[in-house]
Order: sequence, then structure tokens, then C-alpha cells
Amino acid sequence: MRPYRSIVLLFALLIAAPAALLAQSTYGSILGTVSDPTGARMTGITVTVTNQLEDISRNVTTDEAGNYEAINLKAGVYSVKVEAPGFKSFIQRDLQLVARQALRVNVSMESARSPIA
Repeated sequence: MRPYRSIVLLFALLIAAPAALLAQSTYGSILGTVSDPTGARMTGITVTVTNQLEDISRNVTTDEAGNYEAINLKAGVYSVKVEAPGFKSFIQRDLQLVARQALRVNVSMESARSPIA
């Protein structure tokens, strides 16, 4: 009878463990894509994600597809800032991030050059 109890207990633990792990997550992420005015993806661009209430910033860099992701962020109010040579600075403030949320902020950079008239 003893091996039967062990198997039942092990089975119950295996079923309950993933649910317990998910319930403990208190972090979220901010992710998106950075592109130029033509829609081309921009690689190697630094994106600064700042918790506005704690004044804590994290820099991430866009990958070869122009994607970025700041993970394991505490719930709070954030800003996303992107700067690149030849482009106007982009900043979006007051982004509300809640626990376990993946908040998407796509950025379309504007050229810093004025159009020729």
C-alpha cells in the first residue's frame, strides 16, 4: 500500500506546482519594436525604460529585428524613451504596468531633418 500513497502524493504535487509558481509572479514586462519613418526596423537602438515613481531606469537594446524587451519589471508607472542619431527623441510617459502584464509600446521614430520646401 505504501508505494501507492507515494505515487498519489507525487502526482498531486506535480499538478499543483505549476499553479503555485504562476500565482507568485509579481513582475511584468515592456516590449515593442522600433522602426524608422519608412517602417524599416532599427537595430542596436537603446531604449530606456524608467519607473517614474522610483526613478529607476533600465536600458535595453533592439535586436536584429528591431525588437526590445525589458523583463522582470515591478508593477508601477513607467516611461519609455528612445534616442537615435538623426531622429527626434521619442518619449511616452505614464504607462501603467500591472503584475504579469506584457505591455507593448511600438515606436516609430521621426526624422530630425526638416522637409525640403
